[in-house]
Amino acid sequence: MHVDAIYERRESVPVLVMPYRQGSSTGPAPGRVGSGRKYHVMRGMQGRTDRIQCPDEAPASHMDHVRCTNTLTLDHDATTRRRMINQYVVDSELGRGVFGSVKLAHDVTTSAFVAIKIVQREAPRRLGVSYVPRQTDERVLREIRAMSRCRHPNVVQLYEVIDDPRSRKLFLVTEYLSGGALAWRDALTHTPILTCSETRRVIRDVVHGLAALHRCGVIHRDLKPANILCTEHGEAKISDFGSAYVRETLGSADALSSTTDPILARTAGTPAFFAPELCYGASDGPPITKAMDVWALGVTLYCLLFGRVPFDAETEYLLLESILHDDYAVPTHMGSDRVLVGPRPAQWPSSQETPNVPLSGEAHAVRHLLDALLDKDPATRLTLDRVITHPWLVAESWE
Repeated sequence: MHVDAIYERRESVPVLVMPYRQGSSTGPAPGRVGSGRKYHVMRGMQGRTDRIQCPDEAPASHMDHVRCTNTLTLDHDATTRRRMINQYVVDSELGRGVFGSVKLAHDVTTSAFVAIKIVQREAPRRLGVSYVPRQTDERVLREIRAMSRCRHPNVVQLYEVIDDPRSRKLFLVTEYLSGGALAWRDALTHTPILTCSETRRVIRDVVHGLAALHRCGVIHRDLKPANILCTEHGEAKISDFGSAYVRETLGSADALSSTTDPILARTAGTPAFFAPELCYGASDGPPITKAMDVWALGVTLYCLLFGRVPFDAETEYLLLESILHDDYAVPTHMGSDRVLVGPRPAQWPSSQETPNVPLSGEAHAVRHLLDALLDKDPATRLTLDRVITHPWLVAESWE
């Protein structure tokens, strides 16, 4: 299997959220978007109706910043003749995939740019699965639940859900960032394009966003470079919550170590970023824990530093075996500024490490952080509160 194929999620879907264009980073004014009714997410799968529930009296909570509009109006702008979705004029298409498309649009009432994710309400039919008409796709509902839980500068924001029961489609109005997906390696040479300092700033942003999600009871479960989006000035934000696990009750994800959702546990994220506990192949899947996100953070850090994944193989089966049993290699240099950090072979007793290689303090710090993040035992893997205070992340620069 080619490494690029491993980067793709099992389920081929487009990015569910796209960030804001610079100059409109504040997004639509909270009092001027949609119908003004607060958005409330239905909990659980049982008894779900065919649309998102928007009660007249939504409880005051972290979800107050997301609005639900129950009326869809499709029209054309009188001047440009461009398509309009309620008060949003569609400017261009940002992406398209199996589950829908993402449009760049602007709000005529505020001139703010947004990204609108347009998805089919019904999940694609599958062989052997009973067809339930007009049942909202669980993947979409997971994303809405996750994005509604957390409002943080390093998490892409959901502003509005347009959910007209007469429509076969749902419209997710989200933050738009002109920087797009994080560029982290040269497409031809597969070498890193970020310096070590740039990587540190990106990872620092991601760690803060991930910690905020965990405090809100959300485990991302598909963290990787492709799901990190950037502002024009390089601020990083976490996106794409279609694989996320959201705790049913409000509060931190601390108690999730004892929770197992068999369907979610078997379909988490992208194979190259799987934590070892996801690679055993048990039919009911492992418990869903924050440690899974921490492992993916470690793989992401490795990608940004070295331009490739730490574990690679010809087939997915061999890849999972490698994640379970192999050590990762440390190349000679890291970052586009080629800071000396190795080499260290993949199968390495510490006594056999390459001798007489003088390493900088930064190199030692990075190797310590990678070892702690890529600990195969989730019980001893570094926790996010310790990652945030790690010397390599808190340092502004290294000599």
